Amino acid sequence: MRCAAPSHAVVMIASAQRSASLSGVSFSDGMRRWLCRFPTWEGGILQVAAVVFVGGRYVAAEWIRRRELRQVRAQVQVQTASASATNSGPR
Repeated sequence: MRCAAPSHAVVMIASAQRSASLSGVSFSDGMRRWLCRFPTWEGGILQVAAVVFVGGRYVAAEWIRRRELRQVRAQVQVQTASASATNSGPR
């Protein structure tokens, strides 16, 4: 859904109402454009759900990357230990 560009007077009134309704919490101009102030609470919930989904995917991807890195390090340690054990045998 795309936000229409309202007239300057409407933006000023909406900005004043937004400041009053959020009781001191202010958002940057870019954040206001991204949130777009949808007229229903469902729109707000969907946007919060989208942020949680994207954040969760990032955390999951980082966890998987680190797990795979630990597995590779463990394999290298096993290979290094077995190679040093065969090299230190009786002569």
